[in-house]
Amino acid sequence: MLWLDTLRVLAGLSMVGLHATSDAQGQAWAQYDPVERIVPVIIRTFLYMARTELIIIISIFLIFLSLARTPRPIFETYRTQFSRMGPAYLFWTAFFVLFTFIKAYSFGYLDPYIARLSDLNSLLQIVFLGEGKYHLHFVPTLLGVILLLPDFRCAFSNLWFA
Repeated sequence: MLWLDTLRVLAGLSMVGLHATSDAQGQAWAQYDPVERIVPVIIRTFLYMARTELIIIISIFLIFLSLARTPRPIFETYRTQFSRMGPAYLFWTAFFVLFTFIKAYSFGYLDPYIARLSDLNSLLQIVFLGEGKYHLHFVPTLLGVILLLPDFRCAFSNLWFA
């Protein structure tokens, strides 16, 4: 478990490092010449190895560790995980939609934002893909990974499936 905690800290520091080596658009200081941005690009190369993917692998491991200790049906596991993450995700999605609405009103881009919210496809992306705010997509990603637990279980016992 100490190694697992170390990996979680590494993944968290990796995310912080990625943002620290990025400009406001999330790029590695793209407006500068390549020679001037070589250090952020090299740092980001190493940091990319331990970010979201590592957190997802750790999450899968922890769920399987929990299931090994207390075996339960897959639908009970789904219900438990969704009841833990779902309400918080819906709260933050609603919060950021409202926050962005207030920002749009204050800074003069309310009409395009209302048009985005009025479009069913955009609204579904906000709610189901986490596009309400930068990085909110991570929760639907984890929920999607949880839905794949039977596939992971099959892959553990049948390497050809993996």
